[in-house]
Amino acid sequence: MVAREALRQRQRGLTLVELVVTILVMGILALGVTSFITFGTQIYVEGQAWQQQLGNVRYAAQRLSREVRDALPGSLDVTQSCLSFRPILTAERYLSAPLPGNGNADRMLAYAPSCCTSSDCDACEDQTLALMDNYQPVLRSINSHQCQGSDCERVRFTLDAALPSGPFSTAQRYYLVGDAVQWCVDDQGDLRRNGVLMGEGLTNNTLGCDLSTLDDPDCPFVELPPSLSRNNLVRMQWWVAAGGQDQRFVQEVQLENVP
Repeated sequence: MVAREALRQRQRGLTLVELVVTILVMGILALGVTSFITFGTQIYVEGQAWQQQLGNVRYAAQRLSREVRDALPGSLDVTQSCLSFRPILTAERYLSAPLPGNGNADRMLAYAPSCCTSSDCDACEDQTLALMDNYQPVLRSINSHQCQGSDCERVRFTLDAALPSGPFSTAQRYYLVGDAVQWCVDDQGDLRRNGVLMGEGLTNNTLGCDLSTLDDPDCPFVELPPSLSRNNLVRMQWWVAAGGQDQRFVQEVQLENVP
């Protein structure tokens, strides 16, 4: 009798209550699994978006860092949305800088820079020569040259204007510098180098930048003056947005050349 009753119960199937409970439990499990998958997918998508946004500025930051390290000291100029400087092409030592009023104030004797090759320094003419007067650059154009010796190891430059009295670099260093390089953040949030797009998606409020406050987070470029323990510092602080959130990318680079 007991076996026959059990057989009838198995043939009878699930009751409506059991079926509803089963569906409810399965629905809760499905909802939990779906939420877990959706949450994981959202984290992956947002992570990829952040990686893409940071990648847009990371390359630009690496290139700008390399260029700033080789910039002429004292040539940095920072505005609300731009940073400009003069890149160093080569550097050498001078033997004597002319004194003002001696009749040859526009000439200087120096070791030949890298643009001089075997008694030929024509490539150096019309380039910009820079000396450091304390921490301020003195820029002069090279009008002509005269090699001292058959191998042009030393050269006498004729400059386009007389030099001031100095004092110049105690190490007697001089530089040949290139045209000014300018990095800017425009109104569309694009980061450009001399007009060429280098990064995009920046959300800095450049109009709210206060350069008198060195910690103003709205300024894309901040110049920190030199101290007794270090040279100039340039801070890049670029805001990027992804997934409805803003994040600040900050990197500092020090000018490695000293007067």
